[in-house]
Amino acid sequence: SVRAWDLDFRLLDRGRFEADVLQFGTDEAQLARARFNRHLQQKGDPPLGMRTVVIPADGSQDFLWRGQRVTSRSLMVFPEQAELESLSGPDFDVYTLSLRSELVEVVAESLEIPLLDALMRGKETVELPYQTMRELRQSAHEICIRVRGEPGWLSLPGFQTRL
Repeated sequence: SVRAWDLDFRLLDRGRFEADVLQFGTDEAQLARARFNRHLQQKGDPPLGMRTVVIPADGSQDFLWRGQRVTSRSLMVFPEQAELESLSGPDFDVYTLSLRSELVEVVAESLEIPLLDALMRGKETVELPYQTMRELRQSAHEICIRVRGEPGWLSLPGFQTRL
């Protein structure tokens, strides 16, 4: 039921599997929240032609992402054409933000900052200050709550700018 992603998940433990996934957006930007209650091996591909970042949804995240241990303060940035490979625990809860590659370049140019790959310098994760990560989580959470409560908000003129 997830659009634009090519995913293959395997349960690594026994028990009832529960998932809560919310995904929405436009051709330019897509936001999703995914929560899973079991240990999973996650493989697949993020949306083609988009740059995707992963934001842990709470302060207790600890899992393996593309061979690296990440924490609740890790912002994960998919390299171009990179695959998803993750081992997650039963408390997995993340936001994913995918932006059309051209949009990322336009924004970088307008802000007069280097392109994403130059900023990352070959790294795939960035440890952000607590307050910065909290603000990212809060923004993603507020948008998700708004969309769940008012699906018509997606078609309002200011939605794409907010996203």
